[in-house]
Order: sequence, then structure tokens, then C-alpha cells
Amino acid sequence: MKSKQSKTGIRVASLLMVTLACLSIGYKLNNGWFQKGSQEAEKNFQVTYSFDYKSPSNDAFQIKAFLPTSNSRQKISNHNNDFQQGQYTRNNLEENTLGVWSGNSFQAQSKIAYTFDVSGSTIVYEIDDSLMYTDILDPFSSHVLPSEYIESNTEPIYDVAEEILNNHSGANNMLQAIYDFVDKIPSTSQKELTTALGALKQNQASCNGKSRLFVAICRNLNIPARVCGGLILNEETKRTSHLWAEVLILNTWVPFDALNGHFARIPGNYLEVYKGDEFFVKRSANIEFDYNYIIAEQHPNLGIFESFNMFHIAKATGLSEQMLSLMILLPFGALLVAIFRNVVGMKTFGVFLPILIAISFTTTGLVFGMISFIAVLVIISLMHYPMLKWGVLHVPKLVVMLSGVVFLMILLLFTGMRLDISDASNLTFFPIVILTISAEKYARIVVEEGVGQSTRILFQTMLVTLFCYVIVQSQMIFLLIMNFPESLLLIAVAALTLGKWIGLRIAEYRRFGWILS
Repeated sequence: MKSKQSKTGIRVASLLMVTLACLSIGYKLNNGWFQKGSQEAEKNFQVTYSFDYKSPSNDAFQIKAFLPTSNSRQKISNHNNDFQQGQYTRNNLEENTLGVWSGNSFQAQSKIAYTFDVSGSTIVYEIDDSLMYTDILDPFSSHVLPSEYIESNTEPIYDVAEEILNNHSGANNMLQAIYDFVDKIPSTSQKELTTALGALKQNQASCNGKSRLFVAICRNLNIPARVCGGLILNEETKRTSHLWAEVLILNTWVPFDALNGHFARIPGNYLEVYKGDEFFVKRSANIEFDYNYIIAEQHPNLGIFESFNMFHIAKATGLSEQMLSLMILLPFGALLVAIFRNVVGMKTFGVFLPILIAISFTTTGLVFGMISFIAVLVIISLMHYPMLKWGVLHVPKLVVMLSGVVFLMILLLFTGMRLDISDASNLTFFPIVILTISAEKYARIVVEEGVGQSTRILFQTMLVTLFCYVIVQSQMIFLLIMNFPESLLLIAVAALTLGKWIGLRIAEYRRFGWILS
């Protein structure tokens, strides 16, 4: 009777958890609430062009400014033009949209406020490594011609392009070489216009000089390229705009910003306003003129289901995404270990240690982590046996072992520094503690069950750890658990189901299979 009641209770609890998890996940998917990371999250801002002008006489004036338009990456909405003393027209050009404010100036200070909302997403482009330089060049394109500020036909630009061409043939490698060359030029915050040739000769440039130089080198190599202008959106009032480069690769314009470290990538807070080497704002010479870009970030009110997302929680609380993902991975990893133990029949150092070791390997790197783990096992084993003979109590013994392990880690760090092993610098407090506890368990099993049995358990523990490591490193698993933390309910249901497992373990079929037959 009791067994029947427990089965009913488990079924009811499992059904409730599965229903709740599936409803929540289904609702999110149906509404498209799936983020590819915090940097991929949509950015929302309100932007205002604020123009102040006046004139000593009642002369006609004109102010021109490029206006952003919606595309696959950004959505522009809620345009509002506050201009009472003249005429406003919106002109659609070949590639851009231009706003024109005209009228007669007055001696009193006058103001124009053009406001709009923008939602932008980060886009990262993948350039196929098999793509050759010849696949992206187009000598007949208008985007390979020199211009006033992009002197792609000059000898200094030619020398740089020729050196890159002689050392690279793949499209990705060539673009990376151009990007690296421009990136190494020291950055400056100067606001003056810098041409491509000027950036090269002065060996310093801001965004406009670096972008023009990047485009000039590409054009010299007959790779279609252009500059794009806009604003980097942050909560502030500012006067500075921004310029970056784009390269035409298989009919797709791919962005590059060597000033801010974006290779084939454009962040969600980049507002694209115009294409081509243009001036953002122009105005009549007969007026006194000042301007600002007023930017305010908007935080939409999210519903319960939409806000129940680890990326949103990380942003709201300031906690690390990695820490939150590892927290959720602990029960997920423990379930995997339980499956290996209860279904497969493998033995491990406890339930949580394999997943904890796997997490520590994400910090140290797999190869260096394995080497460190073996080294820790050796030193702990050598220290454990004599202290057992000496009758040292358990807690003081752990302190001695931890001291030995930390000293060993210092030696490994020193060796890594001398041999220039980058993974060695990733040893931190967490991996050291995990490796010490694991090694202490191993040493205890050696004493209790012998070297042979302890070695078998160690081998099986490492197999399970490697499987957990693959899971922990999986970007797909990371995105799933960060977007759907309610999947923990499904893990709990799986664990409840596993808790009622009464069949043979896979490893036991060889031993007891004859009974079934």
C-alpha cells in the first residue's frame, strides 16, 4: 500500500513539474525569447538630435543631417520632429535618408529636436576559411575607387597592400592581416578629419582615420569596401559620432571596427545612420550653430516568463553569467553522474566531484588540468600514507595536504611561466580546492580498498569527468540552461525516475545476464 502511494506521489509531482516546465519553455519559444548571449540581447535607446541655432539677421538657413533607417539589425520607430519655425523635408537618397530643416533665422535662440527610438542587435559574421582572396575581389566595383579622403591609389597605401598580398591568399587571413595592421596604429581621440594617408603617415588616428585606412587598403587590393557612420549608443549626451568600415563579401556587407576591436562583428549599441564617406551634419555658414546627441537607454518592462532568464538576471544583479551557468550545471552534471553510476554501473569519487572536476578543468584547460590532477594525486598519495601511520587527525591532515598541493601549484605556475604555458596562469583557488579534495578521496580509497580497485575507480571517475567536461563546454547546453532555467524541473523529474530504477546496471549484464536468459 505504501509503495503504491509513493508511486502515485512521484507521478503527480513529476507531472506537475513537467507541465510547468513545458508551458514556460513553450511560451518563451512561441514568443521568440531566446537569447544567444548577453551581448546578443537587443539594445533599446531613445536618441535625440538637438540642434541650436541663431543668426544676427533674418537670413535663410538650412540644416542637413542623415537619419537612420530600419534594417535587418536595427529597428527605428516613433519619429518625432520638434521644429516650429520653418520647413522640414525627408529625402530618400540612393543609400541614405537625409533630413533637411530650412527657414529664416531669428536673432533669438532657436532649437530643433528630432527624436526616435532604436532597437539594435549584435551581429557576428562567420567568414569561411576556404574562401580565397580571388573570391571577394571585384575590380569593376565603384567601391574600389579612390576618393578625396580614401587615397587608395597612393604609393604608401600600395606598399602596405602589396606586402599583405604577398603573404596571404585566403580571404579571411587577408582581412585579418589588414585589420591587424590598422589595429596596431596607436589610437587617438582627436576630432579632426583624418584621411587614410594621413593616418598612415602620422601613425595615429581616431575612428575616422582608421576606418578610411582599412577601406583604402582593401580598395587597393580591389576588394569592395566602404565606411559607415553613426553613433555608439550609451546613456549620455555627446557630440561625437563614429565611423567604421564594411567589406563586401559574397553580396553581404561585413562590418569591421579596428578602433574598438570588432572583426566581422557589429554590437547592438551601434546605430548605423549613413553609408559612405559623408558628413553627419551640415549647415548654412550664416548661422551660429551647436548640436548634441542625447541618448537615453530604455529598459522595457518584462513579463514574468520573459524575465525568468539567466542573461536577464545576470544583467540585473551584476552577477557573472559563467557563475550562474555553473550553478545550474551542478544538478545537471550530478544527474549525468547518477546515470553513469545507477544505469551504467560505473564507480566514481562521489556524485558531485566528477562535475566539479570538469568545471575546474574549464578554468585550467583540459590538458593542463589533467596534468595538474595527476600531479596532485601523486603528491597526496605520497603524503597520505605516512600521516596515516603517524595517526594525524583528519582535519589537520587535510591542512597539510592542501599546503602541499598549493606548493605544487606554485611550482607548476613557475614552470608554466618559464616555459610560456598560457594555461598555467588559469590556476585559481577553486580548482586547487577541488583537486585537493579529489586526491584526498583517492588516497583514502587506496588505503581502504587497495591500489587496483582505487585505480579502477579513478579511471572511471576520469571517464565520467571527461563526458561532463564536454557537456560543460557545450555552447548549446550553455544557451539552453541560461534561457530556460526551468529545465531544472525536468532534471528533478529525471532524477525521481532514476530513483525508482530497479533493473540491472549495464556493467552487471555480463555477471548476471544468465539469470535473465
